[in-house]
Amino acid sequence: MRFALLSAALLCLSLSFAQQPEGEPIPPPTPTPGSKAAMQALLTEMQGSWRLKRVDSPLIDPIRRQEVGYMLVSGGHFSFEMHMSWISPDTRITKRTSLSGTHSFELDELLHMTARLEIGSTVDDAGMVAWEQPGKLRKYDVACATDVLRLTREDGTLFEFERMLDSKTPRDIFGRPLKLKAPNDPKKKN
Repeated sequence: MRFALLSAALLCLSLSFAQQPEGEPIPPPTPTPGSKAAMQALLTEMQGSWRLKRVDSPLIDPIRRQEVGYMLVSGGHFSFEMHMSWISPDTRITKRTSLSGTHSFELDELLHMTARLEIGSTVDDAGMVAWEQPGKLRKYDVACATDVLRLTREDGTLFEFERMLDSKTPRDIFGRPLKLKAPNDPKKKN
């Protein structure tokens, strides 16, 4: 009798918990109001055009490498293009590559970014354009402070950008964005 009562109690208890259907992803946790504000502040700070300042990667030979790149962040999307070449001691280009892509992205409550490739390409080792698979996910740690944006990819590659002057938001002495009045706003009466 006790076994039957214990079994019935355990069955009721197990049925009272919502079960996740097998094979369906577990939904992400709901961000707290504080983390939502931090995510929005980071997203706002990232907006604009950025010039690649440096790349550090365990996968890319740094010796005699030159690179140039630009990224444009608009809303929850960014486009990035980078060209790289390696120069011989007699100043000849020995190898070159490029990558280009437009991504949609989301920030999580820990301020990590998951970017989904919409369209993109790279140049392979044979020098041929290789189209990348749309939907490919890349994950980054993000740090953005005033005029510097750092994206660190899962493989340890760091992309460091500087804000381009034409998209620079006017800031006060403390680095906060200034709230500028529109030219047609009525003047305040004292």
